[in-house]
Amino acid sequence: MNFLDLGLSEEIVDVLTNLGYTVPTEIQTKAIPLLIANKDVVGRSETGSGKTFAFGLPIIQNINREDETIQALVVCPTRELAMQDADEIKKVALPLGVRVCAVFGGSNLDRQIDALKRKPQIVVGTPGRIIDLLKRKALKIASTSKIVLDEADEMLDMGFRPDIEKILQNVAKQRQTILFSATIPDEIKEIIKTYQTDSVMVEVGTENKALDKIEQRYMFVDQKNKKEALKELFYSDIFDKTIVFVNTKHYAEDLERFLNKNKVSAKALHGDLRQSARTRVMKMFKDGKIDILIATDVAARGLDIKEVMYVVNFDLPNQLEFYVHRIGRTARAGKSGKVVDIITNLSQLSNLREIEKLTNAKILPYETNSENLKQYFVDTKKLAQQNNRFAKHGKNKSFGSSAFDNFDAERPNKKGRNLGDNKTNSKPYNKTKNSKSFDDKKHNFETKQNRNGKNRGAKRFDDSKNKMSKSNNTRQSYRKNDRNRFRDEGEDLLIFKTNKHSNKVLSAKEKSKNQQKQNYKNSQQRGKQSKNANKKWFSKFVK
Repeated sequence: MNFLDLGLSEEIVDVLTNLGYTVPTEIQTKAIPLLIANKDVVGRSETGSGKTFAFGLPIIQNINREDETIQALVVCPTRELAMQDADEIKKVALPLGVRVCAVFGGSNLDRQIDALKRKPQIVVGTPGRIIDLLKRKALKIASTSKIVLDEADEMLDMGFRPDIEKILQNVAKQRQTILFSATIPDEIKEIIKTYQTDSVMVEVGTENKALDKIEQRYMFVDQKNKKEALKELFYSDIFDKTIVFVNTKHYAEDLERFLNKNKVSAKALHGDLRQSARTRVMKMFKDGKIDILIATDVAARGLDIKEVMYVVNFDLPNQLEFYVHRIGRTARAGKSGKVVDIITNLSQLSNLREIEKLTNAKILPYETNSENLKQYFVDTKKLAQQNNRFAKHGKNKSFGSSAFDNFDAERPNKKGRNLGDNKTNSKPYNKTKNSKSFDDKKHNFETKQNRNGKNRGAKRFDDSKNKMSKSNNTRQSYRKNDRNRFRDEGEDLLIFKTNKHSNKVLSAKEKSKNQQKQNYKNSQQRGKQSKNANKKWFSKFVK
């Protein structure tokens, strides 16, 4: 079957042929005829199956090119997915004279408003920026008759449901609502029931069909050797395009610095990067200038990058559902892929068992021929046996509260005393006849010192110390009185007083000057008095 058999126009098929697309994918074969007939469709398919053309080609065919209003709106969870969808649709739309505009956060708002003034017929955007433009009345979708929710489950996971419902309430009531999602949770079913009319479900395989082509392995290492193990992994085994997933932006930046310092070319991609930086990093990764992309879950959602062979989970996701989205970045378009999970404790190993149930796939230990990498591996069997031994001690004995405390409580030191005897719940120490308590030893030592007269100096020191404390107390009392006196004088300076010769209010600075003048006059008077007294005293001898 070719694209003409699906009901697409010849001009669209010619454009697809020039782009190298001749045979439609399974999701395109099932969805395109229904969407051309203006049916509400719910599509579920594996990642990289050609969903963008599945809804984009029918929209382009049904666009009225003479109408300059916005006729179709595509809503995506992330900036990267919005840019990808817009670029894919433009490949077919621009040669046919259909205008397409992309709006998303992190980019210049004024430029996007200017682009909307050029009257695009298809708008692709993220929920937050669409709501912002609606509030500014720069985006008018009251007459929009087609709306697409791409990766709807991811939008709901990111908390965009209120924004999605507000957008759906602002478009035309008589519309075609198209929804594509990797999974169909209950929230998706509620949106389908509320906002779609006689919708048709289009499924391609099962939810985990793509996971069958992914080989999943795990490495158990110490936490302190985690980054070193990742470095050796790239040194010895992985030489293809790889996405390394971390849980926070700080880990992404730290890992980028560590790998680049060890001559492993890598770039970080997280939500705090500016849109220009994100675009530059993505272009470098797609063009092959870098082979390792370190990304967070939010930044990597919806990424469609060809030839990604490996996905490395440096941190296991906080939610198990994110694991499926992560590993879906590899094995795109029917190709195979590999996943390596790096774990550091037994609880993460138990989480892997839950992931096995979720993905219906077995996750086996990682195998390598590199001795440099093997040196970081931890033997999980020995670790489990050691953990069971601690648990056994904790069950049969009642020495301590934890397994490690119990183990120490039974292990004797060189002198024969148990290491756990100082714990509250440990065995009491059996005293011998010759053993003395600490208080008895202290009393004997003090009496011996007094008998030898070696405590006299200490007594004199205590007396002098008491005297110093008394003097300190008196000094503190003087200082307290001085502080009270200075405080009172400061309060007096704040009182407004007037000069006798004028009604001018004197400030504190002027009062200080007047005080200095008065002091100077008093000193002059005292000098004159002493001078007169001296004259009288000399006059006695002159006579």
